[in-house]
Amino acid sequence: MPASGPGRVGGRVLDLWHTAGFREERYAAIELTGHQLYRAYQDARALDLYRHLVVTGAWWDYVDGVACARVGPILRADPDRVDPVVRAWALDDDLWLRRTAILCQLGGKTDPDWVLAFVQRHPDDLAPLSRREALKNL
Repeated sequence: MPASGPGRVGGRVLDLWHTAGFREERYAAIELTGHQLYRAYQDARALDLYRHLVVTGAWWDYVDGVACARVGPILRADPDRVDPVVRAWALDDDLWLRRTAILCQLGGKTDPDWVLAFVQRHPDDLAPLSRREALKNL
């Protein structure tokens, strides 16, 4: 396998991730996945790696970056392959995978009519903050 192939990327990231003595080293591992030498491997093949980082990182500062900066662009680039994975994560027992499933969609487009109809159909099911967030960009 080439030195910059997906297995090497994952291996280097995981080595840094699992040997980290400080939080900043784990941030560096996440940043390494976005390095220009590895951009060609930012596709559905990387989802297992990102799942591992999310589950083992299990804290918002790691998860949010992975969800928004890594999984989100992969979802938008290849929705047919990635959407089923994200949907499975949305139902997973792990709350950090569920959070990733939500956050990775932030850069996507919304259907304002659908959002408005949903909010109107569920007036008692949504917390006031959820309602405000749903409607704020319509």
